[in-house]
Amino acid sequence: IPYATSFAPTSRSADGGTTWQPAVPRIQTPRQAIDDPIISRADPKVVYVSGRDPESFAHVLYRSTDGGQTWEGNAVPEGELVWEVAADPRFARTVYIATTRGDVYRSRDGGATWTSLTGNLPPGVQEIALNHDGSILHVATDRGMWERKMSAPRMRAVGRAASRP
Repeated sequence: IPYATSFAPTSRSADGGTTWQPAVPRIQTPRQAIDDPIISRADPKVVYVSGRDPESFAHVLYRSTDGGQTWEGNAVPEGELVWEVAADPRFARTVYIATTRGDVYRSRDGGATWTSLTGNLPPGVQEIALNHDGSILHVATDRGMWERKMSAPRMRAVGRAASRP
């Protein structure tokens, strides 16, 4: 099922792009658009998007388990705004977020509860990604690249940002 985003609501197509229907609940985001719906490789019917609840304005990670037909919203840690979302390729209910404060969190229950993985990370998280089998979380910061093997207790630096003149 293809998804499309722009400054209009995210839409989905079940017929290869001939017709489009709204794919997400009525939500607001800091940029008034959803950058990318994150589709789980473990279960393509599981889709994540982040935004703000239109009534409480709390930041929420929305999850669909039926390819975008219905959505449930889960609060993110208080005061945090989601910057990036990454879905574990092995487990559809495991999702990671990076926030505008530079924190990184993991949820193993589809976003119902969160565990901080920030630990020894420097400030300025820009991107997060998981390797192909989900065993390593990669984090790009203003100060270089970091990674966390899922068997390790903390992040480790794997590269430093080039010094600027």
